[in-house]
Amino acid sequence: MMNQCLSQADAFFRAAIALIPSVPRFIDIDGKIRSTEPLLVDYVCNFLSTLVVVPDSPELGTLYLLRGLLNAVQEYPWDGNSDSRAVIYVKVIALLSTVVQESLPYHVVGVDSNDALYGGDPQFLGDVDRIAATLLREVGTRLRELGASSDTVRRQSMLALDLFSCILAHGDMHNERVWKLAASLWTMSVQHGDLEPKLVASMAQYVTSRATRLGNSTLAQLAKQMQVRFV
Repeated sequence: MMNQCLSQADAFFRAAIALIPSVPRFIDIDGKIRSTEPLLVDYVCNFLSTLVVVPDSPELGTLYLLRGLLNAVQEYPWDGNSDSRAVIYVKVIALLSTVVQESLPYHVVGVDSNDALYGGDPQFLGDVDRIAATLLREVGTRLRELGASSDTVRRQSMLALDLFSCILAHGDMHNERVWKLAASLWTMSVQHGDLEPKLVASMAQYVTSRATRLGNSTLAQLAKQMQVRFV
């Protein structure tokens, strides 16, 4: 991409995505059998940061590489006791909030990314909204599954906190539906008392100070709810 060889870059990206379903679930590291899921999650998250600047092909539709990546993630045989796929979906939601910005946070010199190609086009924004809505439903389904057993409520708390942090950082907190979703996720993350008290206090303090700094009344409402202590 730095040499403006976009077609070659596209071929490499497609190959990297196509290989994901064939990654073995376990590998031998220094004589010990290790799960590849943590490595695969890290790889996918790093790959997402690259996709931020990759321009779409007019023939292949909106975010065609990202959609291909999501299909590959869907096909991969994840461990049923793992939340890796939902964790990746949360990272993709963060990516989607980035790609709809008027100007992307970084670029490749000489390459027009999607902010230049689409320029806030309503159809592009609508396509991104639909992908985000689908991923939110998938993560919500996983959260409900984790809440069905006492053995998995801690994992539910951690996943809910991950999505809460994503929405807090990237969501429109002036939107009533968004802040109510954030409040629901916060309640889910703390209701079982699995999170460290210092973390709970720190996040509540952060939201309070941010609400004050921005003069955001909906954030202030969220901060009040976060002050509630769960045993």
